[in-house]
Amino acid sequence: MSAEVFGVVEVKIVSAYGVINTDAKGKSDPYCVLHLGSHQLTKTSVEKDTLSPVWNHLYTFVLCGSISNSEKLLFEVYDKDRFTKDDFMGKIEIPLIDIVNNCVTGNTHMLESREFRIDKVAGSITVETQFMKVENKSSVDRKLPAWHFQNGKLHAGLI
Repeated sequence: MSAEVFGVVEVKIVSAYGVINTDAKGKSDPYCVLHLGSHQLTKTSVEKDTLSPVWNHLYTFVLCGSISNSEKLLFEVYDKDRFTKDDFMGKIEIPLIDIVNNCVTGNTHMLESREFRIDKVAGSITVETQFMKVENKSSVDRKLPAWHFQNGKLHAGLI
């Protein structure tokens, strides 16, 4: 099942709470990365020395095309490391169709492990989402990033 959409999506990465401490000295330095498909949309700031970061990071984009049930926004939380690869702290996925149907607004989600991995994960993340349907394409702010689905594939820009 799919839905033909044209509108603006607002995603606010609000905060995380009780994330795992991956640092031997001090506390973690968490940040969150937002993906749509294989595309990185945005990344929050790094919050130093905390297990409960507050980001209040807003990302707005135009979305159009045929959205299937399998399309998801992926939120991944990492600990920023200075000399080694950043540590994975957890993830959540939100189906895009739920956002388009305004089924998801301001919710707290328990962080999860990656598929087929045994990750040490703890805590939760709070995100807010909103979809605003646009009837007139010319009224969309052309400065906003835009993504469209065509033939089941995600592409940058408008159709």
